[in-house]
Amino acid sequence: MTWPLFRTDRAAARTLRFWHIAAAVGLAWLIPLMIGGLFYGVEATIQRLGPDDSPGLLFGIGFVLIMVPMFSWAGLVPGAVLLWYMARAGWGGLLPVSLAGFGFGWIIGALVGGVSVLSVFSLSGLVLAVVTWLALKTVRPGALVGAS
Repeated sequence: MTWPLFRTDRAAARTLRFWHIAAAVGLAWLIPLMIGGLFYGVEATIQRLGPDDSPGLLFGIGFVLIMVPMFSWAGLVPGAVLLWYMARAGWGGLLPVSLAGFGFGWIIGALVGGVSVLSVFSLSGLVLAVVTWLALKTVRPGALVGAS
């Protein structure tokens, strides 16, 4: 399995269907929720073993990860359309898709008032774009191959 960084084969990308992209986006949307739930469960177990009134680090991380699906659709939906076009144009490599995710996150952050380049929105967009790309690579590995 190849992991193209920049250019992808346009003919291979034409095999992408709507359900491939939808499955990849669905996975990228659910994975943070599942990891956050796991962190919550571990934190609850730790609290039972040694009760403490202060929430732990896993609680905070879990809370953020569980909240990601509430807001990530704003970048995942247009990002999915852009990913489809980028792959078909031959720019479906990991780096261009990651930069597009970072850009979507930055735009959404700017719309809600956080214009910082390294905002939580920008970094979340970057991570979700990578997760979506990896999920798409898992769902349809032959579609994102290096250009020859």
